[in-house]
Amino acid sequence: MSSNVAVNLHGAGQLGLTYENVAGRGRIYPQLVFTIQARLHPTGRSPEPHEIEISRLVVDVTAGTEVIGHGEARQVGTRISSSNDGNVQVEVPVSPGAIRYVNEISRGAVVHLRLSFQGLVRYRRSAEITVQGALSQPPGQWEELNGGIPPMEVDVPRSTWVKAVLEPLGTERYIWIELPLPPLPAGHRWETVLEHLQLAERRNQEGSDADVLIRCYDALGALAPTDPKAIIPADINAEKRAVLDKALLEFRDFLQRGRHPQKTGDARGRYDTDHRDSEFALAMTKVWLTYIARLEAGAR
Repeated sequence: MSSNVAVNLHGAGQLGLTYENVAGRGRIYPQLVFTIQARLHPTGRSPEPHEIEISRLVVDVTAGTEVIGHGEARQVGTRISSSNDGNVQVEVPVSPGAIRYVNEISRGAVVHLRLSFQGLVRYRRSAEITVQGALSQPPGQWEELNGGIPPMEVDVPRSTWVKAVLEPLGTERYIWIELPLPPLPAGHRWETVLEHLQLAERRNQEGSDADVLIRCYDALGALAPTDPKAIIPADINAEKRAVLDKALLEFRDFLQRGRHPQKTGDARGRYDTDHRDSEFALAMTKVWLTYIARLEAGAR
């Protein structure tokens, strides 16, 4: 299953439905508005021209294991042919609680949704018109297909979800930050850093919060395995380096205490972690690595 689904129309071709985009609308009565492109694909060697009409289209939207909304298309009755595509907008009312649920379970770079359709599609052979514009053959009788539309899997990039959905709904204020790492200095230790960082990203997507902190701690530690005070390059202003050493020590202590949830014996003073902690840890680790890489490279 994917963001493209096809519906067989018994000799009239295939109705193709393709996800285009999603947007948030309304702060009093919030909705998710999905734009779906509809296209008729002829089948056979010499198919007769047909036209279709989407008379009804209702959608259940699922995130994770929960149905977060139920809606329907408003622009029903649009005629579509092999030479005339159409767009259908499906409006799905959602609650603020449903939006919060989606945000909580969506841990990776995309927000995954499933659209389950029920609909009534009518189709018929098109009328034939001569080059002079006269009717040479009337259209065929309407036939109907009720249901039979496969579900559609939709992956919305997280940055799009924030800008196009969350901000217009006004449920919360978000700032989306993407921080690409610069070209890193050569050497085995930086290769090890990247391995730990990539594993931290993977653990974050899987929801393994404590493991994210472990990998972030290891990524920073790989820069100076035997001396944590050597992580910050030595050839910078001494006072600046002392302040940075202290700040980095505090951050690594946060990672160290949170990466194991046990609270007895030698582990006293540590604490449980959740996705807020893991996302903060991952973002701040990238900030530190970016800064340290630029210090080592002499970049300004």
